[in-house]
Amino acid sequence: MKRSITPFLALALLYVTATAQGEWKWAHYWTGQDGSYSNYFNYIANTAFDDEGNLYVYGSMGNNPIVDGEPFEFCSQPMPLSQNVRSTLLAKFDTLGNMLWYKVVKSSEGNADALWMEVRDDKIIISGSTFALEGVEYYYNSTWLYYMDTLITGTQVHNIPAEERQFPFRPGRYTFFATLDKDGNLLENHFVEAFTRELHPNGSTSSQAPECLCSRIVGTCPFHVDSQGNIHVFTYFNYGGTEDHPYTIVVDGDTNRMYNLFLPGNTDMAISNAMHYKFTSAWTLDFGHLLVPHTEGIATPYELTGDSINPQFECHIYGLSFDVEDNMFLSGGIKLGLNTVSYGGNLHDYPVHIWWDDSHYLTINDISSAGSANFVIKYDTDGQVVWSNQIYTRKNPNTDEGCPNVLWYNNFFYNNNIYIMGTGAYNADNYSLIYFDQEENYLHRFQTARSDISFFAKYNATNGNYILHGIVPAANAVSGKDLTCVSNRVIGYSNANIYTRTLQEWCDDGTFINTDTIYSQYIGSLFLIKQ
Repeated sequence: MKRSITPFLALALLYVTATAQGEWKWAHYWTGQDGSYSNYFNYIANTAFDDEGNLYVYGSMGNNPIVDGEPFEFCSQPMPLSQNVRSTLLAKFDTLGNMLWYKVVKSSEGNADALWMEVRDDKIIISGSTFALEGVEYYYNSTWLYYMDTLITGTQVHNIPAEERQFPFRPGRYTFFATLDKDGNLLENHFVEAFTRELHPNGSTSSQAPECLCSRIVGTCPFHVDSQGNIHVFTYFNYGGTEDHPYTIVVDGDTNRMYNLFLPGNTDMAISNAMHYKFTSAWTLDFGHLLVPHTEGIATPYELTGDSINPQFECHIYGLSFDVEDNMFLSGGIKLGLNTVSYGGNLHDYPVHIWWDDSHYLTINDISSAGSANFVIKYDTDGQVVWSNQIYTRKNPNTDEGCPNVLWYNNFFYNNNIYIMGTGAYNADNYSLIYFDQEENYLHRFQTARSDISFFAKYNATNGNYILHGIVPAANAVSGKDLTCVSNRVIGYSNANIYTRTLQEWCDDGTFINTDTIYSQYIGSLFLIKQ
């Protein structure tokens, strides 16, 4: 199996010589005509190659999609309700760019969101979320779920038996995990529900409310299938309620696979965190761990606390990669609830510590990192933290202005190193700083005035130590999103604006090579192959 590559851009870089520049061989795109003119409806969740060089692309699309300028009629029969919703699309392309097959997940009631994909051992595993309305039997009976092998295009859709076009269990909100072979045949699929710890009004009583296990509300929801067939799922998590009430997971509607997780901390408001779940190959839940079990120094809306289990912060997950031993590298960011001077960010008891376990934590030294403190964590298959690292910022203590800011995204494992793509921004203030590990390893400015810096950073995957970074030598580099590494080259992908994408290329030692610019009149999902 070849590694998954950058979620938004598929690149196969085959260099004739170490310095030869590749040429674009083919490109495809899709977009939806309906809905918001943004990538919220049309995005790529992940892409991957198999050992034969075939490309698998998985993402979401708006209603009435267009593929390469032509209408994509995956189902010509109009839906009975809610036309303006997202569907998921899984497509396979050969090395010449021909689409070999595709699969669609679409619900007539609401969005079907693509979450993640992994190609391993001649299998394709995808995850997504979809739902049927709860408590309204009429709507549920009208809900059609076109799913994998039951998908039929055209007017044949009315001939599908009702039990095959509806959800497999009761109405609810589901995260699905589906395994297919390389020809697109469905091998197995599982639907996972979650029920809130917080109790919600339900007629004259209160009960747990259903929600999807994974949500794209903030960041991504990656997973990894290890060599033993265990499934590790990382997801944004939002919970309230008391410690006496469990957060409940149900697999495939089976009461014998119902799991109650008792989480620390009482709260009367929704608290943001993240979860690491491990399911066995039989889809029993091995564990569910909070990514952040506790913190120190974060101010609540009312008072400063020395230690807080569930304070106001958001945990963003952006990327996941893994090595040959199935160690997993998770990258993301923490945003404090009080993150600016205007919103009380100076009330925190700095340095703030965000603990991953009893030995590893992220540090926020001052208000400059309260809006985004970026981390990378190495986990083993038992869910234990092996090491963690981060990028730091520093502001001028004599002013409330001039905070630098930085954000990094997806990570990529290559040659026993971890590569992360990001964007930093300096003010003209010479005191402010963005740095790695220690202040001597700072993110170089391209000019003295305020400027944005697109960069990649390289870390040792064994011990987590910073090695080097490379920047785009431009006055205002565009926002760096994702990257991949091939033939000792680092390729970064960025958004210049809604119609323009750029590719930055470095040598592995951080030396900048060049930038390619890609223009499109459409707003949607673009994937290309370069040789």
